Formats: sequence, structure tokens, C-alpha cells
Amino acid sequence: MPIDSSLVGLTSKPVWKTWTSTDALLYALGVGAGQADPLDELEFTTENSEGIAQKVLPTFANVVFSGGGDGPALPDDVDYSKLLHASQSFNLTGPLPTDGRVETTRTITGVYDKGSGALLTMEIVARDSAGQVVGTHRVRVVLPRLRRVRRRSRAVNHLGTADPQAGSRCHANNSTGPGAALPTQ
Repeated sequence: MPIDSSLVGLTSKPVWKTWTSTDALLYALGVGAGQADPLDELEFTTENSEGIAQKVLPTFANVVFSGGGDGPALPDDVDYSKLLHASQSFNLTGPLPTDGRVETTRTITGVYDKGSGALLTMEIVARDSAGQVVGTHRVRVVLPRLRRVRRRSRAVNHLGTADPQAGSRCHANNSTGPGAALPTQ
């Protein structure tokens, strides 16, 4: 798969995601909330404790905002069985509700030539039914054993203009600086 900057900006169709208070409770228990002391973190692990309103762990956004639906179309020769998770992060505009529904849209924000593969960065934006941003989830994955970019003479940002701060091995960049990319092998 030749890597080119035309991948940057590809966006998925919007997908609606829903969750219930039970989903949030099971997530909290699954990541160990209240494990050391069952009376600690009751706001995350029970919905019926007197005087304690249920809350959702902020990291639940990583589960709710990702997965499901069709992502941006990648070339047919991408071998998803070799895809490696590199990193993820998220920002929330406020606490997640215990029961919720958001519309997510996934966009490819960068493609980096790493020599033996490519680093692909994506941003998933979640909006409520009023169109307000609830949060943003950023994901970076490595697609190994891809052919190298033919032109590496300059880095290109998401606007298609030269990016003087990007490293020479960066092919397209929207939000991740060259120092954050994986080292060249």
C-alpha cells in the first residue's frame, strides 16, 4: 500500500452509540473500581446507594466513542490482522451521563512513514443529539510492512502545505508532532 496524504481528512459516516447506567457500572467494575475497598468509589459501582448519585468513570469514553460502524475507507490491501495499537487519549467537555447517546465521526488526521510501516492517527468526535461536542478520542495505530512513501522530501500538514516543524519522515500531519511519532526502525 503506497502511503499518500490523500488519506488525511477521510471521514467515516456518523454512527450513533448508546449506553445505559448498567454499561457504566459494568465498565467500572471491570477496571477494578472499588476493588480494594467495596465501600470506596460507590458512586461508580452502584446505582442504589442512599445519598450517592451514580457517576461514570471518564475513561469509559474510550470504550463508548470507539468501535462499531465503518471507519474511513483505507486501501484494500491493508492487513488489519497486523494492525498494532500505539496510543490513545481523550478529552471530555464535561462528565458523561449515566445513560447516554452520542453520534461519533472518525477522521484520519495523519499518516507517518515509519520505514517498516506507517503510523496512522485518527480522531473520533462524539456529539450529543443537539450537536454539541461531548468529547474527542484520539487513536494512533501502526500498520506494519507497508511500502515506503515515494516522496519524503517534505512533510505535509492537513492543509496540504509544507510543515516546517514536522520531521522529514513525517508524510502527513494534523495534530501529532514529529517527536510524538514512533522512532524509525
